[in-house]
Amino acid sequence: MSDEPPPRDPAALWPAALEALARATRAACAARGPEEALRELAAVCSVLLGDTAAYVRPGALKPGERQFSVCGAFMVTPDGRENILLATSTFRPSNAG
Repeated sequence: MSDEPPPRDPAALWPAALEALARATRAACAARGPEEALRELAAVCSVLLGDTAAYVRPGALKPGERQFSVCGAFMVTPDGRENILLATSTFRPSNAG
């Protein structure tokens, strides 16, 4: 998958987002297992969602802070009591658990 964000013009974003989701879905279907499949889908979210240039605006980061983004797939346990992080994308090794 490309790390290049899609265009932010809504008319151009829609087809680009659909194509990115289609690629991620094909990769997820070919994955070894459910966690790997969910990682494929989570990875596309970091490209499609958010403003990847927001951190360059003055005052966006405090001194010493660094820009990074993370994505994950959460599942709710059958009893509804717990949320479990199953698949991650771009988590640092010390944060991915």
